[in-house]
Amino acid sequence: MIMRLSMRFLGAITMLGAVALVSPASVAHASLSGPCEATGTFQTGTKSDGSFTVNAKSLGSATVVIPREDTVNWTGAVDVPAQSRSYSGSITVKLPPGFGSVTIDSWNSTSDNVANDGVEEYKLPSLVPAGVTFVVSGQHQEPGATCAGTVHVKIEGGAFDSPLAPVSLVLTGLSGAGFVAVIRPMFRRIV
Repeated sequence: MIMRLSMRFLGAITMLGAVALVSPASVAHASLSGPCEATGTFQTGTKSDGSFTVNAKSLGSATVVIPREDTVNWTGAVDVPAQSRSYSGSITVKLPPGFGSVTIDSWNSTSDNVANDGVEEYKLPSLVPAGVTFVVSGQHQEPGATCAGTVHVKIEGGAFDSPLAPVSLVLTGLSGAGFVAVIRPMFRRIV
């Protein structure tokens, strides 16, 4: 009887651990400091909302749900006098643990322009889990202006949409079974 209760307790703890690993992250804040503006319009958008535009300055505490792949029309501007000056910057995506960071764009030149725009296509690998929040950060420097920003994004869908989800659950179950097999002798009745 004691052994059955211990096994049930152990099974419940194993299940809680698995749920904690796949539960969604909490909502985080976006920010953009400095005299910069940045927007991105997702052409296709999400299944539920369609095309949408993100303004990094006014996003606030919302996490942006993005499709796994899309084309983004982006704009950027800095509030400085239009005179020749050097500038540099980059945009980096910090993916969930185990996937690292990826620099998706960088720039370094001299110009008298104070605004720019373009179109960027992206396709996130299917191994990157959906429903998990990760951080996109950017920075831009030039004489008289330094800007930095972060936006928290989540790929549309759930944690079980990734092809790694079933593998992860099987491995979790196997490790739990192995753990039970290792500690089982501790609960045998001594005769």
